[in-house]
Amino acid sequence: MGTLREVYQGLEKQFFNSLTKKITGNMLFLLFAILASYGVMSWEQSAVAEVMRNSQSVAEITPAIVAIHQTAHQLLIAVIIVSVLVCIVQIIFLRYMIVQPIQKITAIFESIGSGE
Repeated sequence: MGTLREVYQGLEKQFFNSLTKKITGNMLFLLFAILASYGVMSWEQSAVAEVMRNSQSVAEITPAIVAIHQTAHQLLIAVIIVSVLVCIVQIIFLRYMIVQPIQKITAIFESIGSGE
C-alpha cells in the first residue's frame, strides 16, 4: 500500500499539481467513454454496410446483421459497466484529492485563528 501511495504522490507532484489538472484528468475519462461508444457504433455501421455489399439475399443478410447488432450491444454494455466503475473510483479519488487537502487547510487556518 505504501508503494501505491508513493506512486500516486509522484504522479500528483509531476503531472497533477493543480486542481484544474486533477479535475481535467478525471474528466478525460468521460471523453474516452464517449469516443469508445462512437467507435462501437462506427464499427457496427461499417460491418452492416460490408455485409449488405457482400450478400446476395435477405436470408444471408439477416443473421449477419443480427450477430453484428448483438456484438455491438455487448460492447456498449461493457463500455457502460466500465464507465460506471470508473465514475465510482473517480468520486472516491476526487474526494481524496480535494476534501483531504481542504480539511488540512481548514485545520491550518483554525490553528492560526486560535493563536497557536
